[in-house]
Amino acid sequence: MRQPSALVRGVAPITVRLIGGLGNQMFQYAAGRAFALRRGRPLALDISYLGRHRTPRDYELGCFDVHASLDGGMPVSFLKRFFGGDPVYREPGFAFDASLSNVWDRSYLIGYFQSARYFTDHAEEIRRDFQFVAEPDRRNADLLREIEASPSVAVHVRRGDYVSDATTHAVHGVLDLDYYRAAVDRIRIRQPNPRIYVFSDDLEWCKQHLSLRCAMSFMDHNAGKGFEDLRLMSRCRHHIIANSSFSWWGAWLNPDADRIVVGPKRWFADSTRNTSDLYPPGWLVL
Repeated sequence: MRQPSALVRGVAPITVRLIGGLGNQMFQYAAGRAFALRRGRPLALDISYLGRHRTPRDYELGCFDVHASLDGGMPVSFLKRFFGGDPVYREPGFAFDASLSNVWDRSYLIGYFQSARYFTDHAEEIRRDFQFVAEPDRRNADLLREIEASPSVAVHVRRGDYVSDATTHAVHGVLDLDYYRAAVDRIRIRQPNPRIYVFSDDLEWCKQHLSLRCAMSFMDHNAGKGFEDLRLMSRCRHHIIANSSFSWWGAWLNPDADRIVVGPKRWFADSTRNTSDLYPPGWLVL
């Protein structure tokens, strides 16, 4: 939900820069929204960098009932005049940075913020903000009923630019089939006959190579509508996620305390990156 610009009303907003796809934008929104709520200030989203990044992206949060204005980007020099001092907070690394809670004089946030610890104290507001605006079409509505009535497990396989782009591949790498087989075995401890729903940006590869020795359905009908896959994913009972913020959110949006979430120990190809704050308590890591 777009709101009038806070600068126009004379109220200084918290602004967060958006970068990446839907999952990344959700992390950035959630961290910025929680920060703004703590300060009692409105939130603005700087969408200007989405089209200027090495891999251009579109603004994708319009599928949700978000509470923020959209800004096309303001020069730091203007922000310094408006707020005084240095208004920019830059996330120092991948791990949770506790100092963000104490940064009262920063109003422009830059980072990926991939940890629920940035918004745990406002998790209920974030869940409400991430309610889907549009109702599902008939096919997705039928699938939602099927998913909710079955021992459903969302399995996400992230390939795409993780495979095709050398720079992205060097950062993220690709999970092997052994991870998915081991994850299904862990699910079977509590759910002996799972029904697998496969979500991927390379479903043809999955149909040829992903064999998990149980009933499987491939979600190949939502091309160009990633939020529909996210909605289906979030309604599954259990989750096997990829090293992807998209499926991380698919699992987090499931509020069931009894859900099983399995995630990969190796989130990045570079094992020196600190991912200790990536997973919420209770998620299994293989």
